[in-house]
Amino acid sequence: AYQMTIGNLTFNGGASAGHKVSWALALYNCRSAKVFNCRFTNLSGGGINLDENSAGYLWINHFDYLQFDNLKDYAIRAIVSDSFFSEITVDGGKGILDFNYGGNCYSNVLVHNSTGNGITIGREDKAEVGNVTLKNCTLKDNAGYGLCLSTPDGKRFGKQTTVQNCDFSGNKAADI
Repeated sequence: AYQMTIGNLTFNGGASAGHKVSWALALYNCRSAKVFNCRFTNLSGGGINLDENSAGYLWINHFDYLQFDNLKDYAIRAIVSDSFFSEITVDGGKGILDFNYGGNCYSNVLVHNSTGNGITIGREDKAEVGNVTLKNCTLKDNAGYGLCLSTPDGKRFGKQTTVQNCDFSGNKAADI
């Protein structure tokens, strides 16, 4: 998906009626894509899956003014770099997973009532993620960590992670 724009839509998965949806929106090999002003609701699976296949890198995408509620999986599962996530609200689900590459910026993101972590950066079975920025984010009342920084060896996190003016409260495991 190159220079694609998706906006002003509601993705209703129909989970209450028994419909099964793995991902409301699955984007592969995104470059310069924009997703804005969308609502993702009533999903038996997840919201947005940003993934790659053999074609290569995913980068410089914008995800703005998104709302996620009543979902079972991740609101966003990101395998992208140098992308921007702003004005996002996640209520429930597994939170946000950002686990490959780096350089992503999260601004004004609210994740609460997640069954997992608010935002997970990195994953135990993937390479380090670095150069990530979180600013003006609220990660609260999640079942796991507010912000989970994870690496393959579980002992250290990648490079140059910046957290500014964020609110962490009421997370069960720990705030960070």
